[in-house]
Amino acid sequence: MRKLKILVASLSLLIISTSGFNNAQYGVQAGQTAPIAELAKVTGNATGITGNKSLLINFWSATDAASRARAKSYQTKIDLEKTQLININLSDNPSLYNAIVSSDGMNAETSIRVDAEASEKLRKAFCLGDNYGAILVSANGTVTAVNPAAETL
Repeated sequence: MRKLKILVASLSLLIISTSGFNNAQYGVQAGQTAPIAELAKVTGNATGITGNKSLLINFWSATDAASRARAKSYQTKIDLEKTQLININLSDNPSLYNAIVSSDGMNAETSIRVDAEASEKLRKAFCLGDNYGAILVSANGTVTAVNPAAETL
C-alpha cells in the first residue's frame, strides 16, 4: 500500500511539474496582428478590411453545434454597417454546408466553405488546432477580441 501511495505521489508530481512547460500558443490573441494575408490567399479573394470597419472572422463547422450557433448569431445580430463579417466553414462537406446555410438563413455573401487543404492552412495561421472560434480585427489589422459576444458588436 505504501508503494502505491509513493507511486501515485510521484506521478502526480511529475504531471504537475511538466505541465508548466507546455507553452504552445492556443489561438490568435488580442493585440496580435491578424494573418489577413493568409486568409486572402486561402479563400482566393481579397477578403480583408475596408474603410474604417472592423472585420469579424468566424470559423465554424457543420458538425459542431456551438460554432454553428455562433455563426447564425453573428449573422443575425451584427450591424454590417459597422463590422464586416466572414463566416468560414472548415468542414469538408459541401452538400451539408449548403443545406445548413440555406436552413439557417445564413447570408451566402458572408459565408464561405473551404476545402480540407485550405482548412488546414487557416487552422495553422490562426492557431486554431481542432477548435473553432471568432476573432475581431480592427481596421488597422490588430486583433481586438477573441470570441466576442454578438450583442457587443
